Amino acid sequence: MSALDTLRMLAAGGRPESGLLHTLRLEAFGIEVYGEEAVLESFQGDAFELDDNATVVEAPGHIAIFDSDTALVADLHGTNIARLWRLGGGEHLDAERAISVVFDPDLAQARGDVFFATSDHPQLSVDAADRVRLAGRTIARADHLEDDHNTYRTRAFVIRAFGSAVEGVALCAVYRLTGDPVRESGFAMAAAHWTSAGLHIVRDRAGEAAASIRPWTPRIT
Repeated sequence: MSALDTLRMLAAGGRPESGLLHTLRLEAFGIEVYGEEAVLESFQGDAFELDDNATVVEAPGHIAIFDSDTALVADLHGTNIARLWRLGGGEHLDAERAISVVFDPDLAQARGDVFFATSDHPQLSVDAADRVRLAGRTIARADHLEDDHNTYRTRAFVIRAFGSAVEGVALCAVYRLTGDPVRESGFAMAAAHWTSAGLHIVRDRAGEAAASIRPWTPRIT
């Protein structure tokens, strides 16, 4: 079974005959779960069918699938899924109780919308670096254009990137600090797929919502 077949079956809530490692880690809906059973349960709770025309981008050790409003990004060990990120869906699920750790990346005085080091991404061609930076900036600056965010500061940290200048994928952990008098901070994911035709971004809306409604969040006042 190919990695693509495994992801299609898993997305639909089915148990793949092979292709999932027992150490599998999934990040979705603002939380992380570990192990084959926990990952399968997460998808069964919010299953979906990937469109037959969904965009698939592959590189050694990586695969990404982009539907209209959903994305799956995975690290591979051979054809087995080793680590998986799901973006999209989960809006109807209750956020699990969690503790957020206050973190301010500006303490390093490294200003900018996007943090990205090409040396961390061996499957990204040199000529694609500017595409990754543009994707990160677009993700970070989009917050200031949306009515539902009172955002003071946003940073996009590129944690996976692969492909070429013609087509590729970037997965970002997006840090937000609100501009409220008592500020909240937290991370959510965003994935970008670029081609010569443009840029397609899928954001982890459920993760963003979960970060904002958790019952207790440390705050800097």
